[in-house]
Amino acid sequence: MVSSHALSASIKSIKVENTLPEPYHLERYFIAIYEDRTSPATDVANFQGYFTTGSSTPPHSNYRVIPWVYGPSAF
Repeated sequence: MVSSHALSASIKSIKVENTLPEPYHLERYFIAIYEDRTSPATDVANFQGYFTTGSSTPPHSNYRVIPWVYGPSAF
C-alpha cells in the first residue's frame, strides 16, 4: 500500500487520516519525503513505483526515507 500527501511551501501541513488498514505490533513502515518536480513531468508516479516495487529507479536523489515500527514507544 502506498499513501501520499503533498506539501506546499507552507511551514506546516497536517493530515489527519488513518491509512494503516490493520497495523500490528512491531510492523515495519517507512515515510518517504521527496521533492516533486513538475517539469518535465511530475515525480509522484515514479516515486510511487520505486517505493512500491523497487523496479524503477528514483527520478532524482533529493529524497529521504524515515523508517519506523508500529507499536508503543520503548522510551
